[in-house]
Amino acid sequence: MKAALKMMIRLIPVVWSLQSQAQVYGGSVSAATGGTGRAAVVAGDSVFLNPATLPYLRGYYLYTMMGSKEMAVGLSDNTPESPIPAALSYYRADLLQDFKLSLADFIIRKWTVGVSAHYYQVSQPEKPVININGDVGFAYAPKPNYGFGVVFYNVVGESKNFPEVYKTYPRIGLGTNYIYHEFFRMRFDLLSAQNNDFSVPTVMLGLENYLSRWMLLRFGYRDENATEKEYGTVGFGFDLPRFKLNYAYEGDTKESANSRHSIDLAVPF
Repeated sequence: MKAALKMMIRLIPVVWSLQSQAQVYGGSVSAATGGTGRAAVVAGDSVFLNPATLPYLRGYYLYTMMGSKEMAVGLSDNTPESPIPAALSYYRADLLQDFKLSLADFIIRKWTVGVSAHYYQVSQPEKPVININGDVGFAYAPKPNYGFGVVFYNVVGESKNFPEVYKTYPRIGLGTNYIYHEFFRMRFDLLSAQNNDFSVPTVMLGLENYLSRWMLLRFGYRDENATEKEYGTVGFGFDLPRFKLNYAYEGDTKESANSRHSIDLAVPF
């Protein structure tokens, strides 16, 4: 445990280009699989992409990603002693900070619901501006090897007083996740444009494959129709009993300057 925490402190990913991910941030597993993860059960993705998947994330998890202009920390609790699955998280991207509390539980068999309360703050030189918002997510897992998720992001509305680059808009995310014999995993997600506009959605596809019992290889693709950007993604992960270490590379197919590396760590305890 001590060795894993020391490793966490030393993790410093290289971030070449800060992207506007504050509304819908995902961890390195999501990044390596094209931005997918709304129906997946992974520490970083469950805490940040869809709170409704928290009931499937058993035990305690400490998640962290750190960089020069971007960092995230999350702590989830889903133990028998806990009255309800919950998570606290913090995300920072340049001048924007997002403090979030998430709660989730089963509503009926195989169906879960989760809510997240956001406290956004942009630290402008003249005066910080804040916005309180929320997400509502649902997940349905008819079988252990596949499931579906839907998330309504920023349901309170647009943060009109924020600088344009940091504005939070209502969006809807849809996702599915399929696992074939714990060997091959496929993800497919859709994310609406601003104000729930599905005429120009972001389309995401991700694939995972176990190279060995502990190591995974990941590929993905993301087409952001609203911004006319396309990304190819790749990454790998070490799914070890004491910690889960993941790396992702997102490459803009048109502008290499928009490419991004990330590394994160999840520690179960």
